[in-house]
Amino acid sequence: MIMVATQLAGQEVLQRTPPKADERVTYGSDANQFADVRRPAKVSARPHLVVMIHGGYWRARYSLDHLGHAAAALTAKGVVTYSLEYRRIGQPGGGWPGTWQDIQAGIAKAIRDVKPGRVTVIGHSAGGHLTLLAGNEPGVDHVVALAPVADLRRAWEMKASNGVVGELLGMPPEPKFAEASPMERGPVKAKVTIIHGTKDDVVPFDMGAAYARKFKSRLIELTGAGHFEVIDPLAKEWSQIEEAVLGSRP
Repeated sequence: MIMVATQLAGQEVLQRTPPKADERVTYGSDANQFADVRRPAKVSARPHLVVMIHGGYWRARYSLDHLGHAAAALTAKGVVTYSLEYRRIGQPGGGWPGTWQDIQAGIAKAIRDVKPGRVTVIGHSAGGHLTLLAGNEPGVDHVVALAPVADLRRAWEMKASNGVVGELLGMPPEPKFAEASPMERGPVKAKVTIIHGTKDDVVPFDMGAAYARKFKSRLIELTGAGHFEVIDPLAKEWSQIEEAVLGSRP
């Protein structure tokens, strides 16, 4: 069963204040259409760009702040990170398709700004859902989905987070699964890596694993890990996330 992401083991990362970004840039006119940018001390002429998408079941009360630790850790390894904020459920324009359109616009803005040699998109939970959709966006080479909500139909049937899929897609959600659910949209052009903890009690491990099986994607199984270790640089599992992202560099 998918549970609401509150008061769960391993969520210490949510309580820590993240390092400040180097810059905040906008990619649209709405107050939630911005990105926190972090750059390494030395930036190559054609750097590796990592676009990051936070989770929180697409709801307004969750922001990009908690992903700042992961962004800073990856930047320290020499990549440029663009952590995207976007319109969420409960905000004007949030939900489907506005939330997804923001991700598309944010990725395009990041690529225009950085002019990278390589583009990886990484996202967690609901951000993992958006990350899998991003695998067909122009210029994206690799997507790394951390504990992704890869199957919206199943999440709806399981009443994930008090029926949040209905809030995202509108009621009834059924007509929109084909366009909004990665499991039903089909394979993407970019390389796909799924990373999922076997003890995840927010998004079940077998949801990510089922996507990987169906589309023959790389699956990294984190034995014994829960939902939040995948975004915590202090967790022992972090080295595997780092390797998956940085290993996609040319």
